Amino acid sequence: MAKTQAVQQTEVGDGLALGVLAVGVDSVPHDKMAIELAFRRAWRGWFHASTYPAIKAGPSFDDIYIQIMLRSEKRRWGCTVWRSEGNRLYPELVGESWTLEDGMQLHVKASGVPEAGWRQLAELFLDSLHGSGDTRR
Repeated sequence: MAKTQAVQQTEVGDGLALGVLAVGVDSVPHDKMAIELAFRRAWRGWFHASTYPAIKAGPSFDDIYIQIMLRSEKRRWGCTVWRSEGNRLYPELVGESWTLEDGMQLHVKASGVPEAGWRQLAELFLDSLHGSGDTRR
């Protein structure tokens, strides 16, 4: 059975957050244009993007900022949220007693994408953000 758009958005949001945390980054700039451009570039280069056909990452509409990051705090399922504070977005685990390893193992099992895949998406995303002027990497 095909995954719904909402499930795909949750999986990508969780995977990106877990990947960002796994590579040692604790926040990204709260900048819609920079995030959308970085995600668009990362998505084009990510090996597993075809696994998520409902994710929009293009010039006319992007899911990453509003649909995935900003709405993550309102989701009823998922293992992460993107918390907004000032001019930064912070990826955080939902379970108070969860470790990053716990969250990643759960997410890998649920999504079918290996940890290396989520790390790759995060690295592509962060590399593009860094090129856009974000220096907190």
